[in-house]
Amino acid sequence: MGYGFFGALFFGIALSYFFSIGSEAPGVMVMGLFILALFVPIYREEYLLGFVLGMAFTFGGVLPAVVGVVLALMFAFLFILVRGGILFLYSKITAYK
Repeated sequence: MGYGFFGALFFGIALSYFFSIGSEAPGVMVMGLFILALFVPIYREEYLLGFVLGMAFTFGGVLPAVVGVVLALMFAFLFILVRGGILFLYSKITAYK
């Protein structure tokens, strides 16, 4: 288990805590993940496991797993296709200079 697992674990714990106190921070935190997904492959299983375990105490096991899988699919799309497309276009543009 590496840094990704523990980072996702602490993120899940923080997300659960802020949700349970009624803060608006969870929405901002989740939107920040979409930006992070362009730079870090957070769709991998270690991130999903940490996220689910971090949220399991507050929400149980099923809801974080379902939300985590849906988010992981969106993050994989962002990292592989969108980031890959941006890098491909950047390499084509800089090749002609």
